[in-house]
Amino acid sequence: MELDDENRIIEFQSTKVDDDFSKRAHSYVAIVDQQKNNKEVNLSVLSTAEDSKIMEYRYNRLNMFRYEVKGLNNIDSEKIKNNVVVKLRNRKTLNGKKIILLSFVPLSKKCKNIVEYIYRVIKILFQLKNLTSSQKDLAWDNVVDNR
Repeated sequence: MELDDENRIIEFQSTKVDDDFSKRAHSYVAIVDQQKNNKEVNLSVLSTAEDSKIMEYRYNRLNMFRYEVKGLNNIDSEKIKNNVVVKLRNRKTLNGKKIILLSFVPLSKKCKNIVEYIYRVIKILFQLKNLTSSQKDLAWDNVVDNR
């Protein structure tokens, strides 16, 4: 996904990350970097199996590949949603990372009626302006186009 200041690869994991995953992820970053070398390329792993942490994978004696694992289980989804609503009310600009985080909020929410919660988040996403095409895709663009 292309953001204002970087290209970000987002990977969903329902199992713990290990060296095999790190090798594969390092390849993803290298390929995207070669194709889109005008911006920094970063990887974020969204995990339902682990808490948030920074992973380090040493692929030779001199070099290390580092990436972030964001544990979805410890995200305060209501706080994220409410912060975005307040910024929208105050007509403040939202950066790409906040929009992405809002888009992923339903994945971290453990509630009885997840469908209703997803619709609440989508209603907020409808209010966002000036999204890049990849942000729109991530923010359920096909739902926005079909409203």
